[in-house]
Amino acid sequence: MKGPNTFLAKMSFINGFLFACILSPILETGLLYILILLTKKYLTKSITIQIFLPGIIFGSLHTYSLFYMIYAILAGIVFCFGFCSYYYNRGFKTAFWSITLIHLLRNALPFLLRLR
Repeated sequence: MKGPNTFLAKMSFINGFLFACILSPILETGLLYILILLTKKYLTKSITIQIFLPGIIFGSLHTYSLFYMIYAILAGIVFCFGFCSYYYNRGFKTAFWSITLIHLLRNALPFLLRLR
């Protein structure tokens, strides 16, 4: 694999899949949740800021390239929007596992394409 998955290329297929598609989405969704709560508690009650600020931080942690970072920021904003939407309407469990599943599927795509 090339690109942002260079780290994963050093792992076996199974270990890379488990890391990128199981562990990372769970941890990163948890991080988003914490960032959303911290933003709400310490900065503002504005839902817009609660979506954009954690999304920008999320994307900024994906530092492979500027293009990839911008892509990850946009994905982070979408994840935060989905998380907040579910969280405020259906509760934490639905929000957490829905966004984790979406993130998992997004991360699994390169692995699935690699199988063909």
